Amino acid sequence: MTVDPDPPASPDATTVDRLAARHGAVRIVFVDGRFSAELSDSPSTPEATTPLPPGVRVGSLGGLVGPGESGLAELLGRWSAPRPEDFGRDDCFGVLNAGSASDPAVVTVNPGVAVGSPIHVLHLRTSGSDLGPTLSQPMTVIDVGSGASCRVIESHVSMGPGVTNAVTRIRAGVDSHLHHVRIQDDHADGAHVGDTVVEQHRGSYLKSISVNLGAGPSRNGIEVSLNGEHATAELSGLSLLTGTQRSDTVLNIAHRVPNCTSSQDFRSIVDDRARSSFCGHVLVAHGAVGTDSSQSNRNLLLARTAQADTRPWLEILADDVRCTHGATVGRLDDESLFYMRSRGIPGHKAESMLVGAFAAEVIDAVDPPSLRATLYGRIDRLDAGAHD
Repeated sequence: MTVDPDPPASPDATTVDRLAARHGAVRIVFVDGRFSAELSDSPSTPEATTPLPPGVRVGSLGGLVGPGESGLAELLGRWSAPRPEDFGRDDCFGVLNAGSASDPAVVTVNPGVAVGSPIHVLHLRTSGSDLGPTLSQPMTVIDVGSGASCRVIESHVSMGPGVTNAVTRIRAGVDSHLHHVRIQDDHADGAHVGDTVVEQHRGSYLKSISVNLGAGPSRNGIEVSLNGEHATAELSGLSLLTGTQRSDTVLNIAHRVPNCTSSQDFRSIVDDRARSSFCGHVLVAHGAVGTDSSQSNRNLLLARTAQADTRPWLEILADDVRCTHGATVGRLDDESLFYMRSRGIPGHKAESMLVGAFAAEVIDAVDPPSLRATLYGRIDRLDAGAHD
């Protein structure tokens, strides 16, 4: 596949709003891996009613890094190469992304700065001028300084067939707090490969939520390295799959030092002939005593032809740790459906309510409320009443 040599003009704001609604005080837009100043917010943008505090920078890497500001460039360069020492494998898609001409999206928060409103980073892949498939390789870099806190929404959408190879790199400084929501809603005729790598330092807290809605085949890779004591990572995810979609979630959590905590709650709702898979690897390194880790993968099949594969995996190389994991694959509970229908709730509504309840523990943690409402709306669109 090659990039369209004659790409179309940048989409207008109406198209962007249709593909990804507004959810943050400030939204920056990247089209085919390149920053779009016309579609991004500035301090004078009417929609950006809540200005960012001093010490927060958002935009493209090229526009933010200047003379004497080598921190982001160093961070990017260190992550651009394969890191086989982490989990014994090469990151070929990450290398491909690093070799592209894309301009990385950057969110940096200086030490001690608290950002009250979410920052929205939107990546859009266009369709080719001949309606053929296109390739986009966006990158997002989030760097939260010591004692700082922020919320970031990262959205991936597209206008036609093609491939998105997305990379996200996150560094959480000492005693920092980050709430990160990643939404994948690519075109149904497209493919999406996502790779998120996080390094956490002492006392840092990460709340990460990933939602997979679009694309035909998709892969959501997440690697978290707990490098400082008393770091906490709370990871959750939800995949809504219909038709012939295929979605793979590959999770790697590395407890490298003592007294860190991680939790994972990943769920999928699978309809028609779609298929989900989950592989979760938790590594407790030598000497990482006091580790507390829990992992859960739950899958709800809405049709007899739907499939779900799950592989929870603990690798414990230290004593005095607490680690649990569990996985389930099943259909809607017949007794619950009967109870609700016996009290006058129509069958279609009863099924929709149960599906919503299954997803609620993940969606209810999403912020802001407008994004939660959007996700519940996608669940309501599932035609539960048509299942056998």
